[in-house]
Amino acid sequence: MMITQYPDNIEERLGFDQIRQWTIKRCLTFAGQEKIAQMPFYTQLDELLKVLQMIDELRAIRTLNQNFPLSHFEPLNRLFQKLKVDNAYMDIEDLLSLKTFLEVGKSVQQAMEHESMQTYHQLKDFLKGLVLHAYVSEQIQRVLSKKGEIKDNASQELQSIRKALRVRQAEVSTTIHRVYSKVKQSGWLEADLSVTIVNGRLLIPIDSQHKRKINGWVHDVSATGKTAYIEPQEVIQLNNEIVELERRESIEIDAILADLTDKIRPYADDLIQAYDLIAWLDLYNAKAKLAFEMEAIKPAIYEQPNIRLQKARHPILWMTFQKQSREVVPLNLRLEQNQNLVVISGPNAGGKSVALKTVGLLQLMLQYAYLLPVGGATEMGIFNKIFIDIGDQQSMDNDLSTYSSHLLNMKHFLKFGDSSTLILIDEFGTGTEPILGGAIAEAVLEKLSDIGVYGVITTHYSNLKHIAVSRVGLVNAAMLFDHQKMQPLYELELNQAGSSFAFEMARKIGLPEEVLLSASEKVGHEQVDFDKHLREVLRDKKYWSDKRAKIRQNEKEMDRLVEELTITKEQLEKSKKLALKEAQQEAKAILDEVNKKVEQTIRDIKQAQAEKEQTKAIRKEFDEFKEEILAKKQAENEDQLLKKIEKLRKRTEEKKPKRTIPQSTPKKEEQDKIIQIGAKVRIKDSDTYGEVLELQHKKATISVGQMQMQIDLNKLILVSNTEFKKKLLPKTSTNINVFSDSMSKKLHFSAHIDVRGQRVDEALASIQKFLDDAVSTETKSLKILHGTGTGALKVAIRQLLKAHECVQNFSDDLLELGGAGITVVQMSFD
Repeated sequence: MMITQYPDNIEERLGFDQIRQWTIKRCLTFAGQEKIAQMPFYTQLDELLKVLQMIDELRAIRTLNQNFPLSHFEPLNRLFQKLKVDNAYMDIEDLLSLKTFLEVGKSVQQAMEHESMQTYHQLKDFLKGLVLHAYVSEQIQRVLSKKGEIKDNASQELQSIRKALRVRQAEVSTTIHRVYSKVKQSGWLEADLSVTIVNGRLLIPIDSQHKRKINGWVHDVSATGKTAYIEPQEVIQLNNEIVELERRESIEIDAILADLTDKIRPYADDLIQAYDLIAWLDLYNAKAKLAFEMEAIKPAIYEQPNIRLQKARHPILWMTFQKQSREVVPLNLRLEQNQNLVVISGPNAGGKSVALKTVGLLQLMLQYAYLLPVGGATEMGIFNKIFIDIGDQQSMDNDLSTYSSHLLNMKHFLKFGDSSTLILIDEFGTGTEPILGGAIAEAVLEKLSDIGVYGVITTHYSNLKHIAVSRVGLVNAAMLFDHQKMQPLYELELNQAGSSFAFEMARKIGLPEEVLLSASEKVGHEQVDFDKHLREVLRDKKYWSDKRAKIRQNEKEMDRLVEELTITKEQLEKSKKLALKEAQQEAKAILDEVNKKVEQTIRDIKQAQAEKEQTKAIRKEFDEFKEEILAKKQAENEDQLLKKIEKLRKRTEEKKPKRTIPQSTPKKEEQDKIIQIGAKVRIKDSDTYGEVLELQHKKATISVGQMQMQIDLNKLILVSNTEFKKKLLPKTSTNINVFSDSMSKKLHFSAHIDVRGQRVDEALASIQKFLDDAVSTETKSLKILHGTGTGALKVAIRQLLKAHECVQNFSDDLLELGGAGITVVQMSFD
């Protein structure tokens, strides 16, 4: 028989016995606990994946707080033995246990039919083998009551017996209480004593000195002899009849149970199979509970030998630390085809043995179908054999020393190890003279490498670290150490050898310096320098490793920001398309309504045969309809625009007190032409009108539309209030084409403007009109192409944008779309 695990106590050495105990505690049934000893060590990938998938589904059910009604039931082993033997029959206790089991199985089946369970395919497939015959449950319900008693109507004979029994019991009760009352009145009773039942018979407790005053049978006497328990003569015959009826009742119940057993016996095999299936389900559910508590997952699993642990935690250490609110340092380690043997070195108590045992325990758990407390990138393979050499295996019985036991283990590894074997060796080469032990360890390591085994080896020997550097398939790994604080970090770093920090630890403990100096001379400066340089390499590597980690973190953040910007851009494009579509639909609806009215007007005129008065009336009705549409639409826009202008004007007036530019008093005609706060003005060489909000030296701050801008006084022309109002509030056209042009403007408005090559004041005027058009068309996303140049134009434009009430924010465009040469503007019309 092929040995898959070595030595026999491998589970105790790796801590898997503790995992078994945890699983036992989480089983709901004794049947499930029995299955723990029968767990197979899986070496076939397809079988392992099915079981692990089912356990993962049970874990998911628990994670999502879904109801899975698996519950406790008593063992049925004795019942199954009775079903296999002719003329043997179940007792009431067996029947109750079977009834509970069938109810649990039925509940599980019904739960799996629920809509929320339809995604758990492996679990549903497994439970297809659960066959529960309704006939068995019906027969049990026919005989057994909800209280767990045989029903009266289980048979006609039983019903007749129990009826007679109740009659006799009533007669006895009546008679005994009548006699009791008589005795009590006579004063023959002991104080506070009442009718007593002894051996199923009703007896009266009487003071012993009066016992001969009653005809009856003395059944018992108290320990003190003061009280005699008498069965009156009147009820002796009735009690005898009751005893006989109870005997007949017992015989009839046995007959009913025997008959019921015979009816159930043909279904024995299906019951045994169902019991076995539910037992395994209980075990899998216990594993799922444990996985939930350990935050374990199902890693990627492959058929070929392979271990790639990512953020792996030692299960026992993690569960212990959880209770103490401590953190476990996760393990990252790889064993693969070109890196099949890892040699771990580092200081004592630095975590080498824990790392080695973590690998072994997780591999055992995996192949015994447990989910693992590892990171999502973990990959695991299947090993046919797992061999370990951990701890002191000295044996007095076999006259074996520690080193001899190690050598025997190496012999076994070399004889039975192959490319599908995982070996774990702790403190390789120790237990004998270091030079000789190191040489043997080196030779064994080379041979194991030639065989192609996979494994993890811990050591302090420098020669093993050297061979790991030069030999293909071997790789060094170091347990990191903080040489400043002189404490281990418990982190494993691949592709580097670890230092034992022997001199540093001795110095920290306080060993005399002269002793350390002497030791340094004895070992030789080359060895000390080697260890020193090794530490420096470790320190530098950790520094650059941290740097790389920070760079990766920054790159992730950049990727996230780019992704957010891309999503924002896509959302803006969608919003733009949606707004355009809505505007087109609105325009189409209005134009359709107008066209219908036009067609109706033409029909009315034709029907009136061009009679002058009637034609006038029709034209008047059409004009009123047209005015109503235009006025309604323009009123909405103008009302919104006026509200924003008034709000901006009031805000400006509150912030800045009115004042005029100090100058000599002019003539009355000239004074009328002086620009003052509140005056209405127009910008020269443009069609832009505004109201003066503030005067400062030779410049004026004016309100143009919904924004403020600062401009030289000599570029302003004073206009009358009438002209200002005409430009601000143009009259409603009576021509329907005006309305059509307005809708066309909304539909064909370009959200982009190019002001490159224009002077600052020209560009600002163009942009002001551009913003006004954006407000009237309610376009929320704009782009202004101004180029880079000296930057003066960009600054002026952004000052204009800051002053505009409807500008929500603005920024440079994406680098690939123009960057600093384009300003992207987001408008808000709330």
